[in-house]
Amino acid sequence: MTASLPNVLTIIRMVALVPIVYLLMDGDANARWAALAIFCVAAATDALDGWLARRMNVQSTLGRILDPIADKVLVCGVIVVLTATLEVPVIAALVIVIRELFVAGLREALAASSLTVGVTPLSKTKTVLQCLAIALVLIPDPALVTAGVVAMWLAALVTALSGLLHGAAAWRALTARRRSLSEEP
Repeated sequence: MTASLPNVLTIIRMVALVPIVYLLMDGDANARWAALAIFCVAAATDALDGWLARRMNVQSTLGRILDPIADKVLVCGVIVVLTATLEVPVIAALVIVIRELFVAGLREALAASSLTVGVTPLSKTKTVLQCLAIALVLIPDPALVTAGVVAMWLAALVTALSGLLHGAAAWRALTARRRSLSEEP
C-alpha cells in the first residue's frame, strides 16, 4: 500500500470532484464551505503526491499519466459547475478548459513521438492562480466571490499564455525531431 500512496492521492483528487459538485448544487452556505474544504484538501494532494513519489522513490508511469489528468478533472470540473451557477464568466472558463485539453492533447501527441514538454514555472503559477480563484469563488461572501472572478480572469490570461508557450515548445520539439529524421542517412 505504501508504494502506491502517491497514486491513491492522485485518484482521490479526481474522486473529490463528486462531493464538491454535489455540495455546490445544494447552494447552501454551509455546503459551499464544505465544498471549499474538500477542494482545498484535494488541491493540496497535487503537491503532496509528487513529493511523496520522489521521496519514497515510487515514481511510476501510471502516476505520471494520472497526475495531470487528475489536476484537469478537479479544476475543470469545479470551474464548469461554477460556470453553470453563473459565478464564473463563461469566456474565462472556456479559455481554461480549452487550454487544459489542448495541452493534454499535445502531451499525448508528443508521447507518441517519444517527446516530452516539461512543466514550466508559468504552468505551476497557472495552477496556483486557478486554485486560488476557485477557492475565492467558493467562499460564500459576495466580496470574495468578486475577488475570485477577478482572479479567474487573471488565471485565464496566465492559462492562455501557458498554453501558447506549451504549443510553441511542442512545435520546436516536433520540428527538431523532423529535422533529425530527415538528416539521417
